[in-house]
Amino acid sequence: MLLLRDPQIMTIISARNYFETDFASFLAWRTGAADKTVFNGFGMGALRGSDGVFLLGEMAAHTANHRSGLFSVGNARPNDLRGDRVDMADSVSREVAEETGLAPADYRAAVTALRAHRQWIAFMRALDVAVPAEELRRRILQNLAVRPSRS
Repeated sequence: MLLLRDPQIMTIISARNYFETDFASFLAWRTGAADKTVFNGFGMGALRGSDGVFLLGEMAAHTANHRSGLFSVGNARPNDLRGDRVDMADSVSREVAEETGLAPADYRAAVTALRAHRQWIAFMRALDVAVPAEELRRRILQNLAVRPSRS
């Protein structure tokens, strides 16, 4: 995974601001006892049904954020690097596919927004789906039911 240093709005997706770390170090950092100059700059996909309702997923018990309700979210990874930048749009698409089974053809990406909270910076993309939220929920649950379990 990648973490971020020196987050400036104009350069925030510049690869030069990211550095690689392992998950154990990330968990130690997120306790708040670590370097205050480091930020987690990650992608977030906010799925929205045609009725305007957003869907959240519940994190599984084996995860660091268990029982939290979140949009599809994932930390940037080294394979998200494209030359001198981090491709957050691709990162969001990957996470949405992993967590819901939906492909980019299933939604239209709307505005990308930035949300910062302490040392967390979310690159949020609204992902509009052409069906109402309840139908979208059923489809995601069907996708998850046939997907091999991740532990």
